[in-house]
This record gives sequence, C-alpha cells and structure tokens, in this order.
Amino acid sequence: MTATAERPAAHSKRRAPKRSREQVLLDMLSTVGTWQPFYGPTGKLFWRVPGSNGAIYTVSPDSCTCPSEEHRRTQNEACKHRHAVQLYASIGQLYTAQVRTLEQQA
Repeated sequence: MTATAERPAAHSKRRAPKRSREQVLLDMLSTVGTWQPFYGPTGKLFWRVPGSNGAIYTVSPDSCTCPSEEHRRTQNEACKHRHAVQLYASIGQLYTAQVRTLEQQA
C-alpha cells in the first residue's frame, strides 16, 4: 500500500447527523405524559424524567440527577432534562395565567 492509496472501506462509514439541541428538547417534551410529578420533602415539585439511556432522573427547574448536569452546571448551563422541565414549567405558567385572565373576564 502506498502513501496515496485509498483508505479501507471500514473508514468510509458515515454517522447519522447529530440532532440539534432544540430537536432533542422537542423530543423530550413529546414524552411529558410519561413524566411522573412528585413533591420533595420541602414541598418542592420534581418530575421523574426518562433519559435517552433508559435511566430515570429526578428533575426540577434548577436541578437534575443525570451525569451531564454536574458538568454543565460548572458552565452555567442546564442539562437537556432540566431545560425540558424549565420549558414545561414555563408553558404551564403561561397556561395558568391565561386561564386566570379568562376567568376574570367572565
């Protein structure tokens, strides 16, 4: 084999394109029906959220038990589970505010 020879076919395999963070979050939000809400000892609301590896994580808008959370926290970023819960909680707050407004107008 010379220096200009082609690489073996094994190196030509292509990986599937990486999904964007937004697509991952949308996929997670589509599973919200499987999330299990519960209250912690202090009365704080948490959710049990399934991870992509099959593990179940305890998540709130400001914490998550997944391995990625510790790494991302040092960068002031939310892991995908915490970000999904933050979005879900925000949507819930908007919905509640709209219902209250409609009730007041009635």
